Amino acid sequence: MEPLVDYEKQVYTAALGKVVGVYLGRPFEGWSRESIQEKWGEITRYVHEDVNVPLIVSDDDISGTFTFVRALSDSGELENTPADFFGKTWLNYLIENKTILWWGGMSHSTEHTAFLRLKSGVPSPESGSMKRNGREVAEQIGAQIFIDAFGMVAPGRPEVAVELARHAAEVSHDGEAVYAAQVVAAMVSLAFVEKEMDALLAAAVKFIPETSLIAQVHRDVRKWASEYPDWNDTYLRIKETYGYDTYGGNCHVVPNHAVMVMAWAYGQRDFFKALSIASTAGWDTDCNAGNVGTVSALVAGLEHLNDRYAFHGPFADRIYLPTADGTDSVTDVLRIAWKIAGLGRKLMRWPPLPAPKDNAWFHFEMPGALHGFMPRENGFPGQGNVLLKNVSAPEGFEGTRCLEYRFRCGIGQKSMAETLLAYSQSNSYAVVSTPVIGGGTSIRIKGRMQVPSPAKVRLYLALHGNGILYSEAISCTPEGEMDFEWIPQTDGMAERPGIEVYGETPCHGTLLVDSIHFGGRRAFRAASLSADDFGWISSMDNTRGSFSNDRLEDMRYWVKNSEGGVLVTGTRNQGDTRFSCNFKIHAADRAGILLHYQGLQRWIGLLFTRTALQIVRNNYGETVLAEIPFAYEENKLMHLEAVSEEGRISLAIDGKRVIGAQGGTFMVGGAGLYIDRGVAGMCDVELSQKMVVS
Repeated sequence: MEPLVDYEKQVYTAALGKVVGVYLGRPFEGWSRESIQEKWGEITRYVHEDVNVPLIVSDDDISGTFTFVRALSDSGELENTPADFFGKTWLNYLIENKTILWWGGMSHSTEHTAFLRLKSGVPSPESGSMKRNGREVAEQIGAQIFIDAFGMVAPGRPEVAVELARHAAEVSHDGEAVYAAQVVAAMVSLAFVEKEMDALLAAAVKFIPETSLIAQVHRDVRKWASEYPDWNDTYLRIKETYGYDTYGGNCHVVPNHAVMVMAWAYGQRDFFKALSIASTAGWDTDCNAGNVGTVSALVAGLEHLNDRYAFHGPFADRIYLPTADGTDSVTDVLRIAWKIAGLGRKLMRWPPLPAPKDNAWFHFEMPGALHGFMPRENGFPGQGNVLLKNVSAPEGFEGTRCLEYRFRCGIGQKSMAETLLAYSQSNSYAVVSTPVIGGGTSIRIKGRMQVPSPAKVRLYLALHGNGILYSEAISCTPEGEMDFEWIPQTDGMAERPGIEVYGETPCHGTLLVDSIHFGGRRAFRAASLSADDFGWISSMDNTRGSFSNDRLEDMRYWVKNSEGGVLVTGTRNQGDTRFSCNFKIHAADRAGILLHYQGLQRWIGLLFTRTALQIVRNNYGETVLAEIPFAYEENKLMHLEAVSEEGRISLAIDGKRVIGAQGGTFMVGGAGLYIDRGVAGMCDVELSQKMVVS
């Protein structure tokens, strides 16, 4: 198959449709159609403010969709990834009771049940089988809500998408839930090349057994849709035949899949109509609208997603994908879509595309894409005096699109716009993340000024805790090029990079931002870490401050009750690393420092056992790279310096290098603390990592 000319654009469209659907349906998830219609009539807009919830949320539909597809790249075997590796991926990216899933407990949450099976040593696909978990648990909705990306990486090859969907679905589900997931994956794959909804529905259902219940759902719902002009009449038939009264549990796949088929059948090529129906019909509204949104967006096309309502602008592409690996925990739709398209090109054996604008972190190379940039919201004077828009790039720019930053400020006012790169929240579907940039990172902005009145522009970096660092300001010119670089110096954790414009007199104008690049290093320093330190991802079970015999050291200890736990910061966008700290082992089976951390099953550890010091590479299974005899002394303070440079790993204790090895396999990722069954602590932490943009 020849490469699709607009493949990246279609992946972005599909990902955007998924996110829009989830954000639209999330505020009233679980409501009945009757309750929704009583309050709003039909859902034709975002209603989050009506029920006092945020629009941009962490949600399993989004984070699972764009995380579990990493199995294909982590295995290195793409479409030939073994079935059991899909389950191993869960164990790498999920922190129990924190990330991605609804953690409802054994036989209550289908996904948590599967996770517990995996954790106990039951591999996939047995982890999700009804033999293990029972039919009703195995046939809940979760399989289809995570599946869209497997269609995105196999455009026009539904047979591949369907097989990948089966492996991914069977980690946690079985039976009709797997068939539903396969149909969704087939529709997504086919929608890259087929734009008629009826043809898509007819083709996709052929990939599952004709005798399956999901196939019968398709036949019935499409028949009813052809008979009843009003979708509400078809809904009543669905409720009577396939409703929650018949198919129980928390959220059964059959009723919700029927609603999706109804939305596609009535919506046809109208993205707005399909999402309105999927949302208004009730039941699992964010899941249903999310899957409907992926397919319907591909059918409608990027240019038509906002025909009847501005779905895109209110969230400016921002998404949260919290996992045990902080990479992409806080990101945007375009960056994720570009990564998925890159994976798809490998799977399809298509030549890779060069990274836009010389590997710019923010390149805006898709209509409507804002990379999460929004006006700053902290009530500063002049708030709201900036309008952001993705526009065609003028002649001389590196690409075809750019960010238009239009401002108007009165005396004493300023305009500020920023994007989010790190964030945390601990409520439903927690967000854990680590900063991508920080002190020592170079931030370069390129573009053009169109500023007829005197004004100045500068970059800023908002830190956790509301501190802001500013670059030097440059004077704007009526028609001038904008190309300047800034390296902020801070020991703190960075949340948001941004752009500020201000003037001593009233000013207005436009900045056209072509690209924003990151480079250099990321540095962090802290005398002591707090119990819940922002910017660190933890799978530990408990934490405490100094013991009575710690003397002058301001130690912070962590506790891990069973298998190895981590406290890490950094992402796969960092390479060569230097991590130092004052370190103590109170008592533990193993403890030490991690480098090049990419999840709970992917890291390089410099670890003290009770009898040895080891350099261990864990790549879904541990290999000892180097080992020397070493019996650690309980509660003895050691100064550790772990270094990774050009593939070589080493550890120095109290200034003396004691062990080294060649790392290999993967040489980017985060760094931090590891404890296996016990207690260890650290203070006086210093971290320096080289930026690797991908």
